[in-house]
Amino acid sequence: MKNESLKKIYRSFSKRYDPRGIGKDIRILFIAESPPKPKNLENPDYFYNETSQHRKGALWWHFNEALYNGKFSEKSEFLSRFQQDGYFLIDVFQTEQELIDIRKQVKEEDYKNAVKVSKNLFDRIHELNPGKVVFLGKGTASLIAGSLPFHSQANAVRFKKFIDASVADIKKK
Repeated sequence: MKNESLKKIYRSFSKRYDPRGIGKDIRILFIAESPPKPKNLENPDYFYNETSQHRKGALWWHFNEALYNGKFSEKSEFLSRFQQDGYFLIDVFQTEQELIDIRKQVKEEDYKNAVKVSKNLFDRIHELNPGKVVFLGKGTASLIAGSLPFHSQANAVRFKKFIDASVADIKKK
């Protein structure tokens, strides 16, 4: 299945549980790295797909444990409460393939697309207008534009390339 088709499927699932759809603000926006690679395209493992991930250890199950002490045995009940409470989850990368592509580019020190992904993410955050943003997992935050790799002298070159790519569109004006 092509990335665009998969994005549409995921978007239709998540739209159903967007708090704004029931007149609520997004109190907390959780941002994960990317959805899992679908094993079954008819019923992909996706956080907002009510009929998938009915197993212990799935992301929804951990949220259920953390937020509601495991109160909900049905995923649909959990998702309704998650929405009602003003929680929303998005992914930095809308498909696993996007994540793989960006990881490869960052390793090759080509930050142009990573910066573009970051801009798109920050535009999405601005549009969603959450009260608070929580990044899930250290990999998520570090993959946004390849992070700011300036914690040692060895990364000074990577830092310069990252900054150059980040301001390239502004320099052109």
